[in-house]
Amino acid sequence: MAANLRIEPSWNGLLFARQQLVLAAANAKIDLLDMPNFELDNLEDLENETTAARQIGFTGKCAIHPKQVAIINEIFSPSDQEIKKAENIKKKKN
Repeated sequence: MAANLRIEPSWNGLLFARQQLVLAAANAKIDLLDMPNFELDNLEDLENETTAARQIGFTGKCAIHPKQVAIINEIFSPSDQEIKKAENIKKKKN
């Protein structure tokens, strides 16, 4: 996509495309993984990009190296507050 658009594969450059993919996945009721971050030595960028991906609706992020997995898992794992909220919703339905 970035090559076709003649841009660098940056977060901002591909934001519109990402949003369209998230919308399509949500409408199809399927999970969607964001593209991997290829800068293996820049874990701060991975954290920022993964947080942004979650905020716009991605359900996960691809990793290309084991050292990326912990950051991705931490960001996409539900917080204690989110788990408690889900448990309360479940109790109300029963």
